[in-house]
Amino acid sequence: SGNVPSSSAQVAVAGTAVELAVQTRTHLITSTGTGSIQVADGTVIGQEVHVVKASGTNTNEVTPDDTLGAYAAVDIAAVGDNVLLRWTGSSWALVSTSGGGTRAAQAGTGIAIQNS
Repeated sequence: SGNVPSSSAQVAVAGTAVELAVQTRTHLITSTGTGSIQVADGTVIGQEVHVVKASGTNTNEVTPDDTLGAYAAVDIAAVGDNVLLRWTGSSWALVSTSGGGTRAAQAGTGIAIQNS
């Protein structure tokens, strides 16, 4: 048993990969480059990680270490784009995506789900 995290943090993403602190629930992304956003395995079943693009126009790929289903990553590009992940005990389930910009099937133009 454990506590499900409920905090938030500002995260700067530039040209290199950034690993999110999974004990923090909401991550407000300030993007100045195309670095990827890595999500390590969770620690509590039901744990949620919410990644929100707060500023910047670069495309950043949200990449969980372990995913549930066929997706491998989710691209966020426009301010307001966001993704919600929930830990199942062995992988991250993609609960929802929402776009602050244009939803699109191609990276760089909105939210894009990358299949494995």
